[in-house]
Amino acid sequence: MTRGAAPDSFLYRGQADSDWDVNCSAVRRLATNRADTQQAPAHPAVVSYLDSLLREAAQHVGKWADLPGGFSQLQILAQLQHFGAATPLIDFTLNPFVALWFASNDRLDRDGAVYTLSRRDLREIDESDVGAKDIISYFYPETTWDDPPYVWFPKRLPGRAEHQQSAFVLGVTSQIAPYRLKKCVVAKGAKTELIRELRDDYGIREEDLFADLPGFAQANSVSRHLDDGRSLQLWFYQVEVASTRKERAIAHARLGLAHSAIRDVESAVQHYTKAIELDPDHPGPFHNRARELTLMGDFAGALTDYDTEIVLLEGDDTGSPRVAEVYWLRGTVHQRLEQMERAVGDFKKAIELGVKRYHSETVGGIVAHPPAHAEYQLLTSDETEGDRAAAADEGHR
Repeated sequence: MTRGAAPDSFLYRGQADSDWDVNCSAVRRLATNRADTQQAPAHPAVVSYLDSLLREAAQHVGKWADLPGGFSQLQILAQLQHFGAATPLIDFTLNPFVALWFASNDRLDRDGAVYTLSRRDLREIDESDVGAKDIISYFYPETTWDDPPYVWFPKRLPGRAEHQQSAFVLGVTSQIAPYRLKKCVVAKGAKTELIRELRDDYGIREEDLFADLPGFAQANSVSRHLDDGRSLQLWFYQVEVASTRKERAIAHARLGLAHSAIRDVESAVQHYTKAIELDPDHPGPFHNRARELTLMGDFAGALTDYDTEIVLLEGDDTGSPRVAEVYWLRGTVHQRLEQMERAVGDFKKAIELGVKRYHSETVGGIVAHPPAHAEYQLLTSDETEGDRAAAADEGHR
């Protein structure tokens, strides 16, 4: 940017690959059908494609709920562009941070680029011209290389165009002449951090840039990165609005589970601890904190929590099935500490209470390797009696 130039004196465009030309998607679509991909499609081919696109789109305008009657050809093209159609429009923005987002959000193995284009080098379209002019005859006559492109700043296009602060360059049937552009390369290694900073510091997020239902759905597809904080917001809010200690304890316990899900073990332990401080008679946070402490290697802390949980559960008539699981888990911690006598005692107790055995490896006749957490089962009454008898027989051998 030259000294003294106003920020709105320039347009910006971000591209995920710095080797790409600055051209329109219609040119790129036509180029994919050419044997000679090194040469851009000729002007007549682009104009003919534009004519066919507008004719076919006109048959559907009445069916599109988001296109009110009276939309001009340019406004229809702008909507088609933002929903993925290949059009002669070239997207720019008045916001350099939006351009930086587009340069950084894709192709992480390639350098990106942000281009600046001076508005003084363009012919600005008056809003009244948008509906009055036929696109092909007015904006795409036979032109020369040096004719300045047109630029249109849409005023009646809510949603993506508004949130992206869009400007559309048109009248170019090959590429924007390189001498009109200034290029800033975005290093591939910086892209991930730039996306994070743009989100956290400047509020530039995909869900906002593509502010319509299809865009929001795509931003939340299975392949998109998930901001971990989104899985925590509800429970942080519940902590703030809780009116009793018990409600706050429940919210902190939920926050612990949410942090566990994203493998933030230390934060999970902190929230389980807060839940215990607020409601020390509830066994759930002890159980979950013991699991995380085990992962952290704090076996003594895990044993203390399992001890407390057993006391709380054994005082509850409905706790017996859960006690069986806790004995088993406590046994695995003793096993990791090579406290084999205590481990065997816990495994025996778990079997007596109904935990099914899965593995053949034994220590002292009792299974020493626990099943995965999700594989715990409780035996039926008949199975329980049989397993108790088997455990007793093994204990006498």
